[in-house]
Amino acid sequence: MTPFKFFNDGTRDIYISHFEVSQIEYEIYFVKLTDVNSVFFALPTDFKFSDAGNFEICFDSVSNIRYGTHYKRLDIFDFRQTKTLFDRLVRLILTHYIKHHPGIYLAQAADEGLARMYQRMLSTHQKYGFTYQIIPQPKGDGYVVRTPEDHS
Repeated sequence: MTPFKFFNDGTRDIYISHFEVSQIEYEIYFVKLTDVNSVFFALPTDFKFSDAGNFEICFDSVSNIRYGTHYKRLDIFDFRQTKTLFDRLVRLILTHYIKHHPGIYLAQAADEGLARMYQRMLSTHQKYGFTYQIIPQPKGDGYVVRTPEDHS
């Protein structure tokens, strides 16, 4: 059984999973992309989507989503809680990858702490054939993660 709920917002397919870490509820979204112009951050003009599929990943606490304070940093985490969140995100991303086999994932880091977490997560999985590119942005770097399914 997949931990994701599927819905279509009228223009795109979205897979959502709810999870909890240290009594804080989170949501992670995988938004299927079909158009380079629908990405939340600017991509190079020569950027090509993968024929294997492309997903943008977003996650946040449910309270931030509910109150419109998207990506507001929670200051209550210690190292163990941060590692638990990190491990849960990796597990959900790999579960999504195993089910859908996309060629590209895209994500944006809202702050430096999240950027460090993304880079740690990505460097850990390069040995499995995942590669990544950082695209500097004014409001948080963008990340393009190419999976072993991408042959572009």
